Amino acid sequence: MNHSDTGSATADAAPSVHLADHVVRLSPSEYDLAAILEFDPEASIAPGSMIEALGLQLSCPVPVSHFSMDTWRRLFRGFEDYAGPPMCSDLSLWHFLERRRTDRVA
Repeated sequence: MNHSDTGSATADAAPSVHLADHVVRLSPSEYDLAAILEFDPEASIAPGSMIEALGLQLSCPVPVSHFSMDTWRRLFRGFEDYAGPPMCSDLSLWHFLERRRTDRVA
């Protein structure tokens, strides 16, 4: 899979960095969940349901290009501590991925 979608331009757009070129770290359960989200467009995550996973070992290096930006947004939704409409802006997603960024090759 190689998705070139790096998100749409918005008023709060992320710094102009090509996210698809980065490798980020996920826990094994986050990776499995992202794979499900990638292949099932109807799948979703409850807001805040992944907050407990923040302490897990991030042992899976994954190129951002491995999943679509929609999948990354839906995965990030599980880390939002907010039950209303999704608030995942491109900037907040960029910060999430940047915190998970690694130099380790996938």
